[in-house]
Amino acid sequence: MAYSSKGNKLKMIDAELTLICTDNGKKVQAHVLSFKEKKFLEVAVNTLKLRMIYNNGTYVGNMGGYEFTIKESSLPLTSKKDNNFKRW
Repeated sequence: MAYSSKGNKLKMIDAELTLICTDNGKKVQAHVLSFKEKKFLEVAVNTLKLRMIYNNGTYVGNMGGYEFTIKESSLPLTSKKDNNFKRW
């Protein structure tokens, strides 16, 4: 897993996330491709790339006519000390 740092928080690349489809309530697994805090989150869902835009504490993206979201508070971050994922 690769990380790029800025300030005290480390940004996650290749971390696994769970997105929620707001249309049907289903959960899907995704892997982080790129991330800029409070700007965008780019993930891979199966073999498709989904770009999610930050909007009031939630990242939102559309794919195949469905809307997917993830709360900012649900994003995993890591600590330099122990390298384990933690909620912020």
